[in-house]
Amino acid sequence: MNSILSEVENYVTTLLGFQLDAVYVYHNLAHTQRIVEVVKQLI
Repeated sequence: MNSILSEVENYVTTLLGFQLDAVYVYHNLAHTQRIVEVVKQLI
């Protein structure tokens, strides 16, 4: 399970950090990382 999560994290980080069009100023890598941290606190 941990390796799957690491693969997903790498994929999403690359996708949002390097391939996301600049028109997406809110739902970007920083926003996604903040949401992940909040969800971790909730569970």
